[in-house]
Amino acid sequence: MYLKNEKETATNKVQPDLTVICDKSGLGENNYKGVPTLIVEVVSPSYMGM
Repeated sequence: MYLKNEKETATNKVQPDLTVICDKSGLGENNYKGVPTLIVEVVSPSYMGM
């Protein structure tokens, strides 16, 4: 599921590892428009050096 931005372009779509959504009103068929309750991004140790 992508998180949709008002100024959405191909370069600013966000697909976090885990998203918690409590408000169903922003749900689309395959996206969410709004601010999720919680976003989790898992970062590997090798990525931390970038």
